[in-house]
Amino acid sequence: MEYDKPQNPEFHQSDENEDLKERLVSLSTEFHRLLAEIIHYDDTTSTQTVHMFMALDTLQRSFGTNSKKLIQAQQDLAQRLANAAKITLDQDTNALQENNHSEVQRIENSMFSDDLWQKYPLFDFLSQSYLVCTEWLRDLITQAENLSDSERQEIQYYLHQLMTSLSPANNFFTNPVAIQKFVETKGRSLEKGLENLIQDYDSDYKHLNISQSDMNAFEIGKHVATTKGQIVFKNELIELIRFDASQGEVYERPLLIFPPWINKYYVLDLQAKNSLIAWLRDQGFTVYVISWRNGDNVTRDLNWDDYAGLGGLAAIEYVYEAHKTAINIAGYCIGGTMLSTLSAYLFKKKDQRINSLTFMSAQTDFSQAGMMNVVVSEKTFSDTAAAIVKNKGLMPGELMSDGFNTLRPQRLIWQCVENNYLLGNDVKPFDLLFWNGDQTNIPGPLHLTYLQNFYLENQLPKGEFTIFDEKVSLSDVTCPVFIHAAAGDHIAPYESVYKGRHLFGGPTKFILAESGHIAGVVNPPINNKYGHWSGGTPTLKTGAEWKASAKYQKRSWWPALAEWLSQHSGEKTAPPQTIPGAPPAPGEYVRTKLADIHQWRKS
Repeated sequence: MEYDKPQNPEFHQSDENEDLKERLVSLSTEFHRLLAEIIHYDDTTSTQTVHMFMALDTLQRSFGTNSKKLIQAQQDLAQRLANAAKITLDQDTNALQENNHSEVQRIENSMFSDDLWQKYPLFDFLSQSYLVCTEWLRDLITQAENLSDSERQEIQYYLHQLMTSLSPANNFFTNPVAIQKFVETKGRSLEKGLENLIQDYDSDYKHLNISQSDMNAFEIGKHVATTKGQIVFKNELIELIRFDASQGEVYERPLLIFPPWINKYYVLDLQAKNSLIAWLRDQGFTVYVISWRNGDNVTRDLNWDDYAGLGGLAAIEYVYEAHKTAINIAGYCIGGTMLSTLSAYLFKKKDQRINSLTFMSAQTDFSQAGMMNVVVSEKTFSDTAAAIVKNKGLMPGELMSDGFNTLRPQRLIWQCVENNYLLGNDVKPFDLLFWNGDQTNIPGPLHLTYLQNFYLENQLPKGEFTIFDEKVSLSDVTCPVFIHAAAGDHIAPYESVYKGRHLFGGPTKFILAESGHIAGVVNPPINNKYGHWSGGTPTLKTGAEWKASAKYQKRSWWPALAEWLSQHSGEKTAPPQTIPGAPPAPGEYVRTKLADIHQWRKS
């Protein structure tokens, strides 16, 4: 529940103050006890700490024996802190205007947007000095010499984790908003925060799963994944969903979508207002989507070929036989990477069942994978393999989620810590974050192949990736290809996605959307929240060069996709008939939660 602030909170009685002190001590003790247990059992904490200290050591060594540079850096930090103190002590607006120089300007950050941070000099200086140190460290990394690009990137990643965690907003005793709320609610806010922490902590599995959305606010099939359809095919790995037509006529060629198995398919079918699947259906396309089974004791030994065969190829075979025509296929994220390898194999074998391909935020060349090259590295690969062994052959969904959260630590970790635990607020419902929290396990052999062969060795653009015992090359793929990337994507950086367009042997169309890995894809035209770039020169080598030559439009990229698909979808015809007795969408596999699998993992 939310706690309304009293208009005039006054607590003058000493016995009431003493009671608050006792409650604070008691709650703090319990908080620290629980946090100590979480850290003790969290295997990733120790390994992350080791990697962090290694990054710090690399940064220190980059300065070598250049004592002059170190002294200059220390002097720079001292000056910046002095400026922060000046801003804090000088609350005279006119004085600040008279000294309108960059070194005395207040640093703004959403972490400290509440007025209480500036109201009290102590907290004002804490927040400003923290921001000063963060900026100074960021500049220090940028200016450091004798670092390779990968070393600099690794240092940036780990020190970003460190500095984000050290924000005064993350500590009750240095957060004025949390302190005031504790006083106003007579300690109930921190008590509720402890309840939230206990609820998020899986004491059996020894893992803290920080809530990002109210996971009880949505029900799959009722509030999300609601587009009507049928399960037209099912095996031990997938359920194939065909969505009911909403038009009297549909395009002759259907569209089959390969979503990622790292999460569930309904990111493309959250609610009617933002469902890409429903929107494409309404444009006259017959849409199919693969719903992957959550990794468990049945699928834990499956590898890349198994997913390509039992998943992608099985779906292609069904859709092709149902429509008797070459089909259009789209892949999102790792689903697109899988699609690229499978299509390369089919084209090499002169298979004629693919008419066109669409890739949404999907990498085929991993040489510029951004911060994911730090998350997935030679150093972390052995840690991942050990986690898979420990968890009976599965890469746990919780650990996958933790890894992605570290790429956006303030938004996905520490903002939630402050809201849920320090302020004791109820977690608000948000469909996208509900989906993000609906995690999936991944079979170990499949996951390790992905990490080793794509991130670490980047085999596909070299023609070295093997599927079904055949080395494949995307140059064999000669059908039309539509490639989407997102300018702010931190998982599949647009420069990396753009490099992949040059690998295909046929015509490619590239579109660059605004925003990130999810919002850059899920951007319905009714909102037009984010625009996109299109029409750039296709022969340009880099994504940045292409973007500079492209035209920006303040509208969703969905209509551009629909227009392109319509050119490759044939004539209009009657929609497919409903299959009597076929189970309704969204099916069973999408409803399986990690909690349903935990009992087997713990046995």
